[in-house]
Amino acid sequence: MEKHQKFISRRCYLCLLSVGSTAAFGLLVLIYSKVYNTPPHRQTAFTLVTNSSVFTVQHFPNMDLWSGRICRPAVEQLVREFCIKPLDNSTHAQSGENRNQQPFTSMQGSLGITSPKTSKFSLSGSESAEHQTIRQGENIHVVIQTYDQHGRKRAMGGDFFFAVMSDLQLRKSTAGKVTDHGNGTYSVYFYAGWSGSASISVQLVHPREAVLWIRKVFRNIERRIDWLGRFGNGTYTEESKCYVSEGNFWKNKCEYSDENALGNTVFLCEKPKFLTCQQLAITRSQAETLDSYAKAYMPPEKEVFFQSEYLVQSLSRDPLQITIKGYNSSHIAEDVLPSCGADLPVASSSDGFWENDTTWTSRVCKARHWSPDEIRTCLSGKSVYFLGDSTLRQWHDVFRKILGQPVKGNELHRNLEIPSHNISATFIFHAILIGSVEVDFWSQKFESDIIDEISEKQCNSIVVLSLTYHFASWTTASYVERLLRVRQALLRLKVRCPDITIVLKSSHPREHIYSMSYIHSSDWILFDMNNMSRKIFHGLGIRFIDVYDMSLSHFAANTVHMPLGTVMRQQVDLFLSYVC
Repeated sequence: MEKHQKFISRRCYLCLLSVGSTAAFGLLVLIYSKVYNTPPHRQTAFTLVTNSSVFTVQHFPNMDLWSGRICRPAVEQLVREFCIKPLDNSTHAQSGENRNQQPFTSMQGSLGITSPKTSKFSLSGSESAEHQTIRQGENIHVVIQTYDQHGRKRAMGGDFFFAVMSDLQLRKSTAGKVTDHGNGTYSVYFYAGWSGSASISVQLVHPREAVLWIRKVFRNIERRIDWLGRFGNGTYTEESKCYVSEGNFWKNKCEYSDENALGNTVFLCEKPKFLTCQQLAITRSQAETLDSYAKAYMPPEKEVFFQSEYLVQSLSRDPLQITIKGYNSSHIAEDVLPSCGADLPVASSSDGFWENDTTWTSRVCKARHWSPDEIRTCLSGKSVYFLGDSTLRQWHDVFRKILGQPVKGNELHRNLEIPSHNISATFIFHAILIGSVEVDFWSQKFESDIIDEISEKQCNSIVVLSLTYHFASWTTASYVERLLRVRQALLRLKVRCPDITIVLKSSHPREHIYSMSYIHSSDWILFDMNNMSRKIFHGLGIRFIDVYDMSLSHFAANTVHMPLGTVMRQQVDLFLSYVC
């Protein structure tokens, strides 16, 4: 049998030899499904046979990362069940016949990028939508088949889609989870949260080639936005350009660093002629440079990937109309969702659904809605630190409105207190922000430094972080380094306060007023940053609140600042369900 195993193991790795990671992943999906009669989870470990070794491989599709270790025994079962067959005479004969075949198939053709006009989607299964019985409480499986503009099937993955199911009349909606099979087909899973009619819409946000260029080229380019730095001594001022850099060479610049928060990343400014670096007083981002840099870095041959016909366009047959019937008579109404807490797994289908314009029902955990009195009781005796961007400032606004308390401070640093319940809620904007506001440079606070200032006497606190939108213009290396520094600060905090509550809020899709914003502020970048954050902070006992699908599926237009009284109010309810 050992001879047979060696021969067939060679057949296995020949299948995967000289193919890229995406294609190899697609083949492994087929192998896994064949062996275990079920498709793998998006973060399943697979066994991969190469021309030099046998690996157990962990694939993270959204980050395109592979981690592997030598593991020969682990492959034996897979090889035995899928690749090994007894070497009888017919097998030898077939192998001999294959050797006489020509090595290539020749043809003339064209292969383009994924086209929303020719790509299609339908319910999984042989029956059409009108003949399938779908029940409330079930998962709905939709299959996307991609084609190029010539009508040719695509044989690779990497496209980025939005998928939403809704009933406009009932004002119900949900977002679907998209799984990339790496072969031009995608699965979308929705939770049927209501009975009645529903329309399924699928949009191509970016084709594969656009995602690859953003990830491999654009996100590794430094200086994709400038800040204006104003230096002064009380009587005289100078202005110069500033930017974020990590690892590049520079000469005669003003360097501003914080190793505890930034690692090797530094904030650089052109040296003023007459003033010193220490006399930098005010900074203000120049948002217009986001567009100019994106345009300057875009090669002419890549522009087609970002033309309007490939940007957030609905696929053909959109929308797909379906009917959802009521619960099956054998349906058990008992809620089997886990309690909201730390390190919960990613939902396999919809994260939840909108019951109406104002009420979100979670499918991740047992979330509920909170009255003002319940909020005061929940947060009694606690200090809440909101450290991050303006979407957390919106959360702070929600608390201000619900609890009817005045706020002291400004849009960058403010505090809300309820003396009767000994509650303090502080919002602090993270350092190096993007916006129209002028910032006192030396008064900025890094989230890592604030976390280190929380003492053992303040362990009855809640730390909430939101670290995405303002870092889309940073290189991936600088962004990851900043997250890792936060992680180290949280580890130090957990030593001082083992039971402290830590929350990480995700980003959600945003508005795109100008065409270049689809590049420098791509929704794929935001989606990818969420996945990076989840992986980097996993295992620390952090409560990860993913609001991407909640915002995507709401009937309001996607913007950074979603409506306060509906979407943001429901985000706060979800937050309270995790911490109370």
